[in-house]
Amino acid sequence: MMPWEELSELVKKRRSIRKFQDKPVPEDVLVKALELATWAPNAGNSQAWRFLIVSDKKLLQQMGMQ
Repeated sequence: MMPWEELSELVKKRRSIRKFQDKPVPEDVLVKALELATWAPNAGNSQAWRFLIVSDKKLLQQMGMQ
């Protein structure tokens, strides 16, 4: 279990990013982030979420994500 002080520091120092860099995220970082996302709470432990990684800029624009 994470020590309370460490969790408290993470919560207090968190920030929102509104301007992103124009460089790709390394694949290993994406894989780790997705693994952590699977630990998020969900209704009735149904685990009904789906994750999709889109790296094609044209497709992102069509999706309205850029």
